[in-house]
Amino acid sequence: MEDVLEKVCSNTRMGGPALVVSITTQLVDVENSSDLVAGIFRSPLGAARMAASNSSAENWTMLNKNRLGVLMMIGLAALLGGCGMNKTGSSMTEGRPSTPEASMQALRDGNARFVSGDIVANHSQVDRDSLAASQAPWAAVLRCADSRVAPEIIFDAEKGDLFVPAVAGNFPTVDLIASIEYAVLELQTNLVVVCGHSSCGAIEAAIAHGEDPDALPGSLPDLVRALQSPCVEGVSLDEEGALNNAVKCAARHSAEQVLKMSDVLRKQVAEGKIQVVAAYFDIGTGKVEFFNGS
Repeated sequence: MEDVLEKVCSNTRMGGPALVVSITTQLVDVENSSDLVAGIFRSPLGAARMAASNSSAENWTMLNKNRLGVLMMIGLAALLGGCGMNKTGSSMTEGRPSTPEASMQALRDGNARFVSGDIVANHSQVDRDSLAASQAPWAAVLRCADSRVAPEIIFDAEKGDLFVPAVAGNFPTVDLIASIEYAVLELQTNLVVVCGHSSCGAIEAAIAHGEDPDALPGSLPDLVRALQSPCVEGVSLDEEGALNNAVKCAARHSAEQVLKMSDVLRKQVAEGKIQVVAAYFDIGTGKVEFFNGS
């Protein structure tokens, strides 16, 4: 029965059709088990006399089926309860990384799964009730707005695990800093990652138009000015690897700026409650490289 329970719980946590198929299959297996029928549903004393007549035998068969149905319902309720189907918001914190180091390792492990293809996160079946009630992200990832960079995917994380503010070029603004402070103070997020990526168009524009940002349309000049730093100044895009090296440098620079701009985060780092690090995502290989941070 322990094997049955584990199979049901495993699929129950996935929810949806998998839940129905799993429970139905496992309980049918139980019904067909000769050992269980011989034990729990063994005929009472004198049943042989009942089976002497066809009508009595049919009554006994129906009685057994009714007993089985009742026990199946009781067992189903117990299985759902034991599998944690009625999770509350507070239960979402169970099993989450409790230290910055643990969160960093969870991201490393998740990225390794993403690269190898051994994905475990199931984004098609989520516990919407728990997510609607609250959130408990253990890492905040300030990422570029590039459509190819999705932290939940590249870190093989579940919905609700990561707090993800985004802006082209992944540089900190007052609004983004406030969002990260909220995650740290209110949601107990213990790791902040500033993640750049290969072939970043925003960093490329900052390099190419650093001296003439107003040549760009709309609000892009403001973006290019905001991305100006020693990381992009004097860089030649004709040099092999220059762009991606600038992206890595910019991610580290932005991580430093996050701390410079926030007294709250500096205090949290000083107390050992959080870490702020930089990272670089190689779109071609899928690998994420982390750099020393706070």
